Amino acid sequence: IATAATHRSTQRKNRHDFSITFTLSMSPRSPDKSGSNDGLSDAAEHARMSAAIKLTRQAKRCANNPKSYARAVDLLEQALVLVPGEQTLIENYVGYCTEIATYHLQDGLYPDAVLYFTKALRYAPNDPETWLDVGTAYANLNNPLDACRAWQTALTYLDENNPDHRENI
Repeated sequence: IATAATHRSTQRKNRHDFSITFTLSMSPRSPDKSGSNDGLSDAAEHARMSAAIKLTRQAKRCANNPKSYARAVDLLEQALVLVPGEQTLIENYVGYCTEIATYHLQDGLYPDAVLYFTKALRYAPNDPETWLDVGTAYANLNNPLDACRAWQTALTYLDENNPDHRENI
């Protein structure tokens, strides 16, 4: 079981090089019809984005040290609290959690793999490959019920016209 997931997981992109340019895709909140900006001034919005960039940079420095993986994820989670809808930051977080989970899966650290795949699924619940991989981790933990649930969830998101997905079906 682990062999298939390992093969699939080695095809994932290396995400250690976080994108820190997400402020370019963020625009200050538009005032609503009443002219309100939800109580947030442009300066406050800018301060939140700046703080999120700083946290992302700190996470990037931690990212390549296995002893600092949890710290990097924590920093990215803090940044997500500041700018929750920022797509590039979400992609950084999901990619990094998936990468860490894959390393743990390959190293036989299945509880840690489940933890990080689950973190990724909070922000990317429709990713069939992550569901397949978390199912593999559960199977390796001798937890067939959760493994089957994860694999069944993956089936709902697999695209039978996608050659990579067809192989997994």
